[in-house]
Amino acid sequence: MGNRVIRDWTTSESVDELGVKAEVFFTRLIMKADDYGNYTGNAKLILGALFPLKMYDVTSVVQWIDECEQAGLLFRFKNKGKQYLHIPNFGQKLRRMKAVYPSPTDADSVRTGDGQVTDIRGQTTAETKRNEVETEDETETKATADETPPVIVWPSFQDFWNLYDKKTDLPKCLKKWEKIKQAAREKIMAHLALYVRATPDRQYRKNPLTYLNNESWNDEIITPTQNGKSNSNLTHAAGLAEDFARRHGSG
Repeated sequence: MGNRVIRDWTTSESVDELGVKAEVFFTRLIMKADDYGNYTGNAKLILGALFPLKMYDVTSVVQWIDECEQAGLLFRFKNKGKQYLHIPNFGQKLRRMKAVYPSPTDADSVRTGDGQVTDIRGQTTAETKRNEVETEDETETKATADETPPVIVWPSFQDFWNLYDKKTDLPKCLKKWEKIKQAAREKIMAHLALYVRATPDRQYRKNPLTYLNNESWNDEIITPTQNGKSNSNLTHAAGLAEDFARRHGSG
């Protein structure tokens, strides 16, 4: 893909969970995916495209896909019987974006990191035709090697997904997240850090899709008494809340 800008993943906890070869696989996959983060899921084609000069085998590719999927860095979906990969929050901001592969919003089924396959045929509408017409007064420019890379805006869907930590309805959640405005996303992360703290047992949390659909980030949070005992999940959530405050200058 032309003018591809690779995001800085060095501080990503999800990427850090990968083995060395799986991380190399993920980096090369970013280079080959289309402008919307989609790519073929055929392991043989992936092997030939990503590692043309390496003597790896298909089994290794499948293992790396599984590893990345378990880390929440990609998920598999099917469209018309063929398997594809999708990188959530791909974050490319190119002037002209081209879709080479189907979108997960048009998928027949989706496989998530927990290994479950969800049949979503008929439950999603066709994605709006994307960026095929530009305004007449727009002047086409040629990207240069020293072009300023696109700004990666916080929070991303992956930030939300990892913090919520109740992984159900991923494709629908992703589609809903993309419709939420930036100001609301920031409110979500501030509220969610406290909501996670109030519900350390995630079985009692709302499903993430329900949380987003009901705009639950506007609800009051009642924090249960923990009998003075510390909990790693609570500490993590509190730290994220403090980090959010530092980012935005709140008291």
